[in-house]
Amino acid sequence: AKKSHEKGKGEKMSVVEYFANEYQIKIEPRLPCILCEGKEEPYLPLDLCHVPAQPCKRKLDKVMTERMLAALGKLSPEQRFAFIQKFADDFFSRAQHCLRGFNLEFFQSMVEVKAHILSPPSIHFQVGKKVPYRGAWYVPKGDLFSETEGKFFFGVLAVNCEIPNEQLLEAADQLKDYGSALGLQLKHNKNIEHVHTNDLEASKHLAKAFKDLEDKMPDGKKFVLVVLGNSTLYAAVKTVAEKVAGIITQCVQEGKLSTVKQEVLWPNICLKLNAKLGGCNNTVSSDDKNVNAIFINAIFIGIDVNHPAPGDNHKPSIAACVASMDKNSFRYRARVSVQMNPDGVVARKEVVTDLKAMVLDHLNFYIGKQRRRPERIIVYRDGVGEGQFKEVQAKEVDAIKKACRSISPNYEPPVTFIIVQKRHHTRFLPIFDKKPINVNVPPGTTVENGITQPGHH
Repeated sequence: AKKSHEKGKGEKMSVVEYFANEYQIKIEPRLPCILCEGKEEPYLPLDLCHVPAQPCKRKLDKVMTERMLAALGKLSPEQRFAFIQKFADDFFSRAQHCLRGFNLEFFQSMVEVKAHILSPPSIHFQVGKKVPYRGAWYVPKGDLFSETEGKFFFGVLAVNCEIPNEQLLEAADQLKDYGSALGLQLKHNKNIEHVHTNDLEASKHLAKAFKDLEDKMPDGKKFVLVVLGNSTLYAAVKTVAEKVAGIITQCVQEGKLSTVKQEVLWPNICLKLNAKLGGCNNTVSSDDKNVNAIFINAIFIGIDVNHPAPGDNHKPSIAACVASMDKNSFRYRARVSVQMNPDGVVARKEVVTDLKAMVLDHLNFYIGKQRRRPERIIVYRDGVGEGQFKEVQAKEVDAIKKACRSISPNYEPPVTFIIVQKRHHTRFLPIFDKKPINVNVPPGTTVENGITQPGHH
């Protein structure tokens, strides 16, 4: 940008000087410029260019999220695949000559593969059972939870919401009634606290509100129903409740109380609440005895690593490891760990550095609860890129086996290590009689051929 160019009539001027004189815009002189088309072949500085329609790397607010979901929902599966096919045709028509130069050839038609649909398991409650339909099931009154943990008292905390106390008490009564119908023993003594605060002062006000609510409740097991006027304080509520007040919370958004049907809202809330209170909502079983055998004396482990936002060079990565603790694989406990290098310096890496200790802790707790060792270990690992498969396999599977040998040198249960990937950009469209069907892929669809080979790209 700092080089001089012909302006006309023998006059020379740099791009920096031109934009400073004509538009009072300061241009970075060390950046290159774009040579545009046209007779005059003008130079355009990179400072004034932007690439449209780029993915947003920050968290979307509520309005933007709703708009995005609405826009995505407008496209039917057939329309989406037609768009993908058109994009592929346009790309290959332009790039064919270049691809041949590198001896590359692509199939322009979509790959057809065979699939089968797995039968859903039965969902068993204390009374009755359900078979999921299209991946979902409804929990009506009368289908009691498998296990509950006695009587609980609760109060209501309204955070930055304008709902009057009468409506909040009505919501508390609805929770109590629906909980009772599902086997939960819930009682509230009409205690309500209101907090109106901003992000900076939230911790102080929330801590006082939790203490005031807890002091007004009788001795025994307790929790707080938190009604949120906006979701921005959700993290603050959970942090104060768990780290300062030491009390269980169940959050519900203010808008849900008026927009979602009671018979949908409260059973879903009760599903979450009973699990938090130590109960067991349901068990699952299959008509296939081989499937049921997987759960016998098995421990399920989930592993993930959370990384700081791009550009944040001070915060470390945080590893989490959760594991099932009962015969039904419903109750779980969690361990978290800061990722550290061998020299004790915090690190930002994907492979879990303290996995052996975390798994060993889970195994010892499981053995203490069940009075026996797990006969098999099934691990679900999230967040691993394709280039990290071998490293994770070598280090994390080995760490799990070392944890087992720490319990006993001869303890070597089979380990199934499953890497789960969600952002793979693979899309499926059902076809019948060689013609596409304009519907989504049914839940339980499984593809085991064609595209599942390691060398398939």
